[in-house]
Amino acid sequence: MFLYHYFEKTRGPFLTISDLPHDEAVKTLGEIQKINPNLVNPQIEWFLSQRREMENKVRELFIKKGGKPKRAFPYYMTVGEDKYLSTWFNEPCSLKIDISEFDLDTVSFTYGDMFPVFNPKLNDGKEYRNNVYKYDEIVKIIEKYGYPEEIEYSFREKIYPPDAPVNHYLKFVEAHIWDDETVARFRHSWLSDHLRK
Repeated sequence: MFLYHYFEKTRGPFLTISDLPHDEAVKTLGEIQKINPNLVNPQIEWFLSQRREMENKVRELFIKKGGKPKRAFPYYMTVGEDKYLSTWFNEPCSLKIDISEFDLDTVSFTYGDMFPVFNPKLNDGKEYRNNVYKYDEIVKIIEKYGYPEEIEYSFREKIYPPDAPVNHYLKFVEAHIWDDETVARFRHSWLSDHLRK
């Protein structure tokens, strides 16, 4: 299994707005929104509160399943490639990392983007709604359901699905990295390579 991380080239990989104090996060998202409105929900305060609420819920559910997160908030990756995620960024970059590089006790998964997975209005009773998985469990879920339906869209070109908002679709299998060790190593390596170019 390979995990992919998508990011803005000018900012580098593995940054999360959740690590910032609230006021600083609001300010940072406002600055990013001016440069790339595709990346930032226009309702910044709502987005931050919803995101932190869901991240706390995922962390709690992961711990109940025996997970051992070392961070308060996760870094985000996808299981397998998702070409449409690159359309979130002006200058997209991605990193591909083998799952074996991570301590599996510090990686949780949701079958879909966290936002639709935990949105009560979208709950269709499927077992993956409101659920968090460890590695061995997500492998079984993928074997059972395959990957979520691929939705064609482009934030950069303002192309969206005709029948529902993009954030109502599962889109991908999401991985949450709750440890800095592997992330720091790959971030340092990417920054070093980028600075040499």
